[in-house]
Amino acid sequence: MITSNINFKQLEDRIDAEYYKPEYLEVFNVLGKTKETLQSISQIITKGETPLWRGNVYVSEGIPFLRVVNFVNEELDLSNIVYIPEFVHERMKRSQLKPDDVLFSMAGRIGTAVIVPQNLEIANINQAVAKIRLKENVINKYYLAVFLNSKFGHLQSLRKASGGVQNNINFEDIKSIKIFLPPQSFQLQIEKMVKEAEEKRKLAEEKYKEAEEVLNKELGIEDLDLSTQKTFETKFSEIDRLDPEQYQPKYKVILDHLNKIQHTEINKIAMFNQRGVQPEYTNRVTGYMALTSKCIGKKYIDYDSMPNITEDFYYSSKEAKLTNGDMVIYTTGAYVGNTQAITGDINAIASNHVNILRVKDFDPVFLSFYFNSIPGQLQIKKLVSGAAQAELYPRDIEKIIVPKISTSTQQKISKLIQESFCFRKESKKLINDAKRKVEEMIEK
Repeated sequence: MITSNINFKQLEDRIDAEYYKPEYLEVFNVLGKTKETLQSISQIITKGETPLWRGNVYVSEGIPFLRVVNFVNEELDLSNIVYIPEFVHERMKRSQLKPDDVLFSMAGRIGTAVIVPQNLEIANINQAVAKIRLKENVINKYYLAVFLNSKFGHLQSLRKASGGVQNNINFEDIKSIKIFLPPQSFQLQIEKMVKEAEEKRKLAEEKYKEAEEVLNKELGIEDLDLSTQKTFETKFSEIDRLDPEQYQPKYKVILDHLNKIQHTEINKIAMFNQRGVQPEYTNRVTGYMALTSKCIGKKYIDYDSMPNITEDFYYSSKEAKLTNGDMVIYTTGAYVGNTQAITGDINAIASNHVNILRVKDFDPVFLSFYFNSIPGQLQIKKLVSGAAQAELYPRDIEKIIVPKISTSTQQKISKLIQESFCFRKESKKLINDAKRKVEEMIEK
């Protein structure tokens, strides 16, 4: 049991015990004399909107529309970007973005801050994201993002969000978040570290893109029409499901192409293929963790987000234990099909929304990358089922067609992907070092 002792004078307009957790009070005590708030340093602070119009909410081409799902590892992940029509964007004037705006998540991982990059010249945000446009010459945007992502920013956000049923923070509450202002010279040090991290991320993206080019050229899919069609026909004899998405021409195009080249299926190379288990979590640091679906990105595994489990549960969950070379697949929800390979020793089990796949004759890093590629994802989208929530079952995974690619090409792609991982890891370390530097400055 966790307890806190506070003076009556410290009580605010909240009486829920969660609001007075020791870590929240510690941040309050350290920042107590800080006068600046998120509102006082902002020229504009507003939130996004829900795009309302007749027809589909999103379109295949249009204005980039950012949601909290795009806030990954304290950076913008545009691999799952959606679009809204230009005329809808014009209506949503208050939430229109400019490069260098700071964005703040009010749901999901509450309080995550990211900066709109220079190459995103026009975009919009939904109602779960706040837009912060800073006053000139008051605070460095890079420093602000790092501060908000540090414990002194993040714990303030969590405190203001606590006590409710849903995991979100009220827009009005974020305005009062206290902002510590260090000397400008220190802010510039943080900016330098963030920019260096951004360069590492760019290198990671370049390596990943190079791997995609090698695979696409090897498979000869550069000239295939894999676009989504608004209207199409299919024969009645080919219908086995009633959802129209299943009969998009792009699925037939990619399957016909893969069947023409030398290939195999997962069921012929799989040595182990099953889902993980429902973990027994603990707040204690045990050294034993659960790899949940949220930890599996398209281009990385977020090991830092893995929750702790009890030691007894780890040793009793033999079938769910992860080992070097295992492939882990996101099986339920928005990112169904995201796949990564475990590339080192790890004391962890797979959770019940993660599938473990062990194969022979293929490099697991290459094969995981293939699952995330265009031909892999198109097959997965055709195989998923479920009305309310997308589901990918082990029996579906077994049907995936895999091209037989030479060992040397597999290794070439695997090397590029692992180099991409290394650059991404270095980038994350720089950001963590910057947060630690900010925290140490405040604690002096």
